[in-house]
Amino acid sequence: DVPDVPDVPDVPDVPDVPNERATAWMRIVNPMGMHARPAGRFVKVVQGHDARVRVRCEGNEVDGASILSLLMLEAACGKTLEVQANGPDARALIEALGALVRSGFEDAGSTDSEGARG
Repeated sequence: DVPDVPDVPDVPDVPDVPNERATAWMRIVNPMGMHARPAGRFVKVVQGHDARVRVRCEGNEVDGASILSLLMLEAACGKTLEVQANGPDARALIEALGALVRSGFEDAGSTDSEGARG
């Protein structure tokens, strides 16, 4: 005899959301490094994507969605950031952050002539 098994309701299909990971190394080219304005721009890019970000510089690691945490890295010109993203938009976020960092954070005094000034 097999015992009666209660009916189990159908579970709706949940779309499989990829949880991507991406890592990149980015050299600070902005002569003033990552001060408040560049850190704010970095965080704004992070907030526009569905991914979490960790940023490392010289052994220190911080949340890439926090301006204050980014400032604590004291990332001066020439320093290298290791940026790790995790989430559905990880790759797109890393690409966007890479473009921002390469542009000198679009900050006045940047070495990139194409970045916005001011």
